Amino acid sequence: MRIIARTSEIVETLGLLKRSLKRAFGTSRHYVWSFPGGGGQAEIPTWEDSGSHERLAVGFSSEEDWGTRVPVLVALEKAGNGISPVVEINIPLKDRRKAINRNRKVNGCFARDEAGRLWLCHRGVSLTTTPTRIPKETIHTYFQKWLVPADDGSQMSNIIPVAPLDSAEELSFGLVRFASAIRELKSTWAIAGGDEQKVFHLCGWRSEITFPERISRVFTEVQPSYEYRHGPVQQALQHYLRERLVTKCQAVLNVRIDLGIVRDDRLVAIFEVKTGLGSQLYSGIGQLLVYRQQLAQDKTVPLFLVLPAGAATFEELGEADQILRGIGVTLVFQKGKNFVLSDERELCDALNPQWIQGNAAA
Repeated sequence: MRIIARTSEIVETLGLLKRSLKRAFGTSRHYVWSFPGGGGQAEIPTWEDSGSHERLAVGFSSEEDWGTRVPVLVALEKAGNGISPVVEINIPLKDRRKAINRNRKVNGCFARDEAGRLWLCHRGVSLTTTPTRIPKETIHTYFQKWLVPADDGSQMSNIIPVAPLDSAEELSFGLVRFASAIRELKSTWAIAGGDEQKVFHLCGWRSEITFPERISRVFTEVQPSYEYRHGPVQQALQHYLRERLVTKCQAVLNVRIDLGIVRDDRLVAIFEVKTGLGSQLYSGIGQLLVYRQQLAQDKTVPLFLVLPAGAATFEELGEADQILRGIGVTLVFQKGKNFVLSDERELCDALNPQWIQGNAAA
């Protein structure tokens, strides 16, 4: 990824963001937003998506004179006067007369990926939780699976890709997913009293299901460069499972596991999403084995390594499938909106029939 710093490109992308919001959510309405910590109030054009898994309100105006930055406000509640943002994604724009506007201390930025797609991103520099601030180290640890390295002028910076601007569905999902994660981090930080170790001990399943055992981060995967596809694959897989699982089963995730199936408060399947093979194959195997050992009560729960379409050649997939089968891991790859096994059968064929809708034994 490359962070956009040229002023003309930032201004152009701000306009694209506004058009993307219109395309995704329709006509905006003006509402008064309240800023915590004595930040005052401002009336801002606001888009609402009540069709999301969670309510979503986005406040954004590129026309106003915001001084040194242009904010994108994201809330997970019904739009209305007095609404407060869960997170502000501020785009630096100090002086439009300057050719370059780059400020690494401001949390927001735009970036272009290897495929040419434009993304709204967050640097994870800090987060305000009155009366304290969550430091960068905690934020980056919490979002470790999201981070991608980006060309940031004279250096490389790790950033959090929030949502692409060219897809209405991905824009909506990305904003909800990111704001939900921020909300969880902020509330957990408050409960933990600013103790980072307690934060990661308390972080539970995103669906609010709690699980008694926890795992500490003991490794960090180094990813020199890749097209950001992890989030969209994770989203599509969760949607696929939620449409097919019985009500007793839930497709959940937390800061460690990309996706898991939980039934009766027990973890019964674990999924790890990777965007390619090579070193990611080995780290994926290690993560799955460690997660099963420390999170699952049953040490034989099925493990799945998930890849996006086109992540590897047919020969590479065949070789990886052989390796994975030998150690009890099932290879799954995305095919459109479906997820299939190496023999083209649906992923559901590899799951316990009792978990799938329409089965009499469920």
